[in-house]
Amino acid sequence: MKTQFIAGHARLPAGMAAKSLYDTLTITAEIDKKYGVIVEASCTLATEHGRDYVARLLRGHSLRDGIDELLAELDEGYFQAPICPSSRF
Repeated sequence: MKTQFIAGHARLPAGMAAKSLYDTLTITAEIDKKYGVIVEASCTLATEHGRDYVARLLRGHSLRDGIDELLAELDEGYFQAPICPSSRF
């Protein structure tokens, strides 16, 4: 095989929708062995939209370049807010 499967786990913070389903968030990825590029990824977020977002975010990045850029994109693109009438974006 020319790819490798990796998985990582982290405890979910209180208040996340996925917390009612899982205690941890798991992210899995299939990595090209030669270049370190993520060819496919998935995670255990509660919604299909969230899972798709993370997969699109990760796909195409090379782990040889480190993860700082990925973390910055996630910090910039992910916002969790309570859903209530007084919430404002």
